[in-house]
Amino acid sequence: MSSSSSPATDSPAPTDLTTERLILRPWTSLEATAVLEGSRSTHWADDFPAEGDRVIAEFALTAAEVHTVSADVEGANPASVRVLEKAGFQRWAAPESTDHLARFRFTRQDRARR
Repeated sequence: MSSSSSPATDSPAPTDLTTERLILRPWTSLEATAVLEGSRSTHWADDFPAEGDRVIAEFALTAAEVHTVSADVEGANPASVRVLEKAGFQRWAAPESTDHLARFRFTRQDRARR
């Protein structure tokens, strides 16, 4: 995922985000190393991806300079497409084939509709 923003301003340091089922927090150095080395725990994939995507997008939109969070998904990955749709992302560019990317975005207006 990525976010697009206006010129940078001072933003507060990130904090833990809590939902009914998740606590999103910065990774420890051991967790970051595991991701970079590809040795992360297999149970990480079961951690409610749609809710996590939505919460991260909503958090990003709390920064004054961020107006849109975007994500690109390979057309050959329908599970990831479903996760983004379930999280409230809107498709704004469809792939021409399964070899191309589908583009999704989550805006301040999408956040207000939830």
